[in-house]
Order: sequence, then C-alpha cells, then structure tokens
Amino acid sequence: MWMYLGLWAALFLGLHNICKKHAVQGNAVLPVLLGTIFSGFLLLLPLFLISTFAANYAKQMGFYITPLPAPMHGYIFIKSILMSASWILAFQALKHLPITIVSPIRSAGPFFTFIGAIFIYNERPNFIQWFGFFVIIIAVVLYSKIGKKEGINFKKINGFLP
Repeated sequence: MWMYLGLWAALFLGLHNICKKHAVQGNAVLPVLLGTIFSGFLLLLPLFLISTFAANYAKQMGFYITPLPAPMHGYIFIKSILMSASWILAFQALKHLPITIVSPIRSAGPFFTFIGAIFIYNERPNFIQWFGFFVIIIAVVLYSKIGKKEGINFKKINGFLP
C-alpha cells in the first residue's frame, strides 16, 4: 500500500514542479514566491481566526493553533529567513535550468537532513537508513550524467558562475 501512496506522492510532486516551472517562466522570482506564500497564508488564515475567536470549536474539530511565546516566534523568524533563501534559490534554479535537472537536485533534500542528523544530533543510522543514503547519492550521480547528455555544464552557465 505504501508503494502506491509513494507513487501518487511522486506524481503530485512532479505536477507541482511543472506548475512552479510554468509560474516562473517569463516572471520575476520574488513576485511568484510572494504569491505562493500569500496563497498559503490565505489558506491558513481561517484556521487561525477560528482558533482565536472560537477556540473550543477549533479544538473540537482538531484545527486549533496554539499560541506561542515570543522567543518561539524568534526561532520561527530565523527559520523563515533560511527557508526564504532556500526557496529563492530553488525558484531561480527552476527558472534557469531544465526541470529534469532541478527536480532531482531538490529531491536530494533528505541527503542533507541525514547529514545534519548525524553531525548535529549525533544520530546513529541503522543499515536500512545507510542503504537509503547511498541510494540518494547514486541517484544524484545518475541525474548528473543525464544532465551532461542534455548539454548542461554548470561551469559555463551564464549568471551562475564567473
């Protein structure tokens, strides 16, 4: 069952990347990103308002948003700066590179999560986790070979490297 759900997730992530690619073609990245963030804000605003003005109803429905202390908002602000930088770079890459190159690179995110878990949190991965880690590395290497066949040379792309 999980394999079918994984395939559905891959399909929808692919469609999502195609829509993002279409959105940034011929448009500036920052207004597209602002529209994306604003649409997410509009989606969550009703939940926030219900949590604020009808907390019992929101708790009953399972959509209650708990208030956070000021220091926690500071951490969220720092994370939002990091995520904004990541999204700006991802949208720039999506605008200037073929989708067949950008999507696999973005899907290598679990690789960096894995590395962070090992070095920051001193986690000890088991055999299956190490196997998944090497599958990611092999997939990125294979995608780089596909990119070379498409004529992508990262050393000569104007605007990215001197």
